[in-house]
Amino acid sequence: MEERVNERKFRVGDVVQAVETGAEFTITAIENRQPFLARRTLRPEPHYVGWWSKRPDSHRCKTDSTDIQSYRCADVEAGTWGLIMSDVRSAVVDLATTLRATYPHGHPDFILDLVDLAKLHSDKNHDYAKGGDPLGNFDRTAQIMRLYPEFPWASPHGSATVQMLKQLDAYLWMQSAKTEAKVEGPDPRLRDIQVFAGIIRIILRRGGGK
Repeated sequence: MEERVNERKFRVGDVVQAVETGAEFTITAIENRQPFLARRTLRPEPHYVGWWSKRPDSHRCKTDSTDIQSYRCADVEAGTWGLIMSDVRSAVVDLATTLRATYPHGHPDFILDLVDLAKLHSDKNHDYAKGGDPLGNFDRTAQIMRLYPEFPWASPHGSATVQMLKQLDAYLWMQSAKTEAKVEGPDPRLRDIQVFAGIIRIILRRGGGK
């Protein structure tokens, strides 16, 4: 018989923190799943399902709500994770309940997805523009682009340059505003800049600079 998934230490909507790394994991489901690399003869066990919503520079996980991961409940409940946002979870559930009552004909998970998107937008915008205009990243990169009207922005390497400018602006803003990143800190931003610079070099070598 499969273990019950509704009697766990953490609940759907909780944001928990990995004790060792400080990374934060948003739980989106609790499901019975086959243990990783286990023989098929083993019964499914409860797993926390979700995504890493915040990571320190030293943590190698992705901060992407589409990159869904799962972990055995028994493993993480042994002390490797700790609850950090139960009050927020409660507020989110209350908000979702109100919205479902107001808009009752859609799928019940759709509301929670929208709330999750609001959190993701808030966390990302914290890194791009905390203390300034919420659209500041777009305005500042657009100002740089206007300085070079003859630059081939619509070319492949121009497109990559825009992506690089977005990361450079985020790095400069965090350093200037002295903010601590919620999603990606200075080191990941600088690594992204290096990656885009490398991509631009490859495009130009292959004759894609027009």
